[in-house]
Amino acid sequence: MTTRMAERFGRLMPITTGSVNPFNPDRLMVMVSHRLRVAAKEDFLAISGQPMLNAVALAMWLRRFGMCNVLLWSTGQGVQTPHHSGR
Repeated sequence: MTTRMAERFGRLMPITTGSVNPFNPDRLMVMVSHRLRVAAKEDFLAISGQPMLNAVALAMWLRRFGMCNVLLWSTGQGVQTPHHSGR
């Protein structure tokens, strides 16, 4: 996913930085929880990279807001596709 394409949907705020250990879900939850404090219901969650991190972030987002707007990167099309839930 390119940052420039995702920025069309608003300001980017990485949930994690550096390397992420997918076998330490407790630590992932702490990292995600800290970053999601500033998220708003209408924001988008950009799905990319580590599957475990994506699963934790999506689960925590849904628990907090009950819905999630997701940006999915399409390698075949080379574009970021927005998906809206709960509408």
